[in-house]
Amino acid sequence: MDFNVTLGTSQEITDETIDHAMDALAAASVTVHSVGDHAPDRLAVTITVPARDLTSAIRIALAMADGAELGTITSVEAMTTVEFDQAAETPRSSIPDLYSLSQASAVLGKSRPTLQRLVGAGDLDGVQVEGVGFVVTKASVDELARTASN
Repeated sequence: MDFNVTLGTSQEITDETIDHAMDALAAASVTVHSVGDHAPDRLAVTITVPARDLTSAIRIALAMADGAELGTITSVEAMTTVEFDQAAETPRSSIPDLYSLSQASAVLGKSRPTLQRLVGAGDLDGVQVEGVGFVVTKASVDELARTASN
C-alpha cells in the first residue's frame, strides 16, 4: 500500500533548499512546498512511500529525510495515498503550479538574473516572495519555452 508522508522541516525555503531537497530525494516521488500557514517560510516535503502500514511509512520517510539532510523535522502528517488524493481534490485555492528560479532556469536554459528581469518586464508570470525569493508559474515557463523553440 502507498502512503503520503508530509514532513515539515526547520529549513527556510530558498531556491537552494528546494533544489537540495529535490536532488536528495530524486529517487522518490516527492513534492516540495511550504510547511503551511503556521510556518509559510519553512520547507516541507511530501514523499510517497510504499509500506505495509502507516507506522512503517512514517519510519521510512523519516529515514529518507535524515539521509537527505533536510534539517530538523518539526511536523509529520501521514495518510494513505488514496486519502491524500481525495484531500487534494477538495478545492482549497487556485494556486498555480510554481517553479523556483533554479527550476525555471533548468527548463529554459536561462540564468536566474535573466529570469528575474523577465519577471520584472512582465514577460514571465512570477513574484518575489519575502524570505523565499522568486517563484514563477509553470504555465508561463512552458509558454516561454514553446515560443523560444519556434
